[in-house]
Amino acid sequence: YFKALDLLTPPVAANSNSRLKAHTRRGAAFCELELYAEGLLDYEAALKIDPDNKDLICDAENIRKIIVGTAPDID
Repeated sequence: YFKALDLLTPPVAANSNSRLKAHTRRGAAFCELELYAEGLLDYEAALKIDPDNKDLICDAENIRKIIVGTAPDID
């Protein structure tokens, strides 16, 4: 996913859906590796592309809770 985001430059409307998917997938991969801060950065980047996406909003909030220690780890 790192390379995918490099290939999706410049960030324009025509590649926004692909960038959204790449950020979300990389963010999920970081979280699987328990790199929650890095994962949250990608979820926040995805939210800049689609700020009304309820799933992304919920996932980002859950990651924030994990980071501050108010939620159990994601399985």
